[in-house]
Amino acid sequence: MLLAFVLMVVFAVSLCWVSVFIGTMVRSSGAVQGISFLITFPLTFGSSTFVPANTLPTWLQGWVSVNPVTHVIESMRGLLNGDAALASGETLGLELLWVLISCVVLWAVFFPLATWAYRRKI
Repeated sequence: MLLAFVLMVVFAVSLCWVSVFIGTMVRSSGAVQGISFLITFPLTFGSSTFVPANTLPTWLQGWVSVNPVTHVIESMRGLLNGDAALASGETLGLELLWVLISCVVLWAVFFPLATWAYRRKI
């Protein structure tokens, strides 16, 4: 359970850098909220969060399979249920690797962008 919690927090902090970047680029807090919603809506609802991925239309399954939120959800389900083999057909280790890669990519892209945008505003 602790590893699932840590995984969720690490991914959330990585995803927060997107909002930090947006916050430094737009003028109002309402714009940050609106743009962040436009980003999180397809990530949340285009994942296996609410329904199994194999029940979705085939055109949507392609997006679900590369969506980082799907990998976080599947990893957390595997960790909390104690399943080594997940419903997606992947192993828990592979799902965890996908999550860690997603976190590194989010940090590598949006941390420097947010830092640059913040320094530009000063």
